[in-house]
Amino acid sequence: MATEFAVEMDTMLSQTVARHVQVRALAMQHRQERTFLVASNVQKNPMKSQRFELDTPPGRPNLWMEVSFQLRFDEEREYLAVQQSFVGIFKDKESKEGLFHYDYERRKGDGYPDAHLQVYGSSTTWEEVLPGRPLPKLHFPMGGTRFRPCVEDIVEFLIVEGIVNPRPGWKELLNTSRDKFQANQLKAAMRRNPQLVEDFVRRHGESLGIKVTY
Repeated sequence: MATEFAVEMDTMLSQTVARHVQVRALAMQHRQERTFLVASNVQKNPMKSQRFELDTPPGRPNLWMEVSFQLRFDEEREYLAVQQSFVGIFKDKESKEGLFHYDYERRKGDGYPDAHLQVYGSSTTWEEVLPGRPLPKLHFPMGGTRFRPCVEDIVEFLIVEGIVNPRPGWKELLNTSRDKFQANQLKAAMRRNPQLVEDFVRRHGESLGIKVTY
């Protein structure tokens, strides 16, 4: 499952905005539990993701993207779930400066939202409202565990705002890839909320052609 996810992510990035990206899945041991790292241009020692260059318009600054997912099995050990993820856009291969980064950490314990966006920039209004708290330090909530953005949303943002050059056919590819992510999220939500599913089928099943028996 991790390898399949890596292949899908590699295809999506390679056929939309990336230059020379390779997304791989590597198994690792974390707190006596087998987990998987799915990441861009991943290195083994130490095991971490690396950035890849984006296809930017002529005369514009080069930009680099980093994508990383840590996966583990769910409580039933039936499906892989994202434990942590990171997607960032930076000005070069090593710099901490860039445009933004998006993080997700399941059951994050420091009071910040599990899914959040941090933007590299400055604002005099923000500085007046929150003295001593620069804009890059703020964590903007992004939909929580089930309704968080996906990498496809970030790629689409880069394209529609003219930040990167897209490949032909990018729209259809992104939509197909995003539809799969959203379907998986919906299935996960249904598994965790069986009463909600039962109530929905009880109310709408017949109109949807579902035979309802009690």
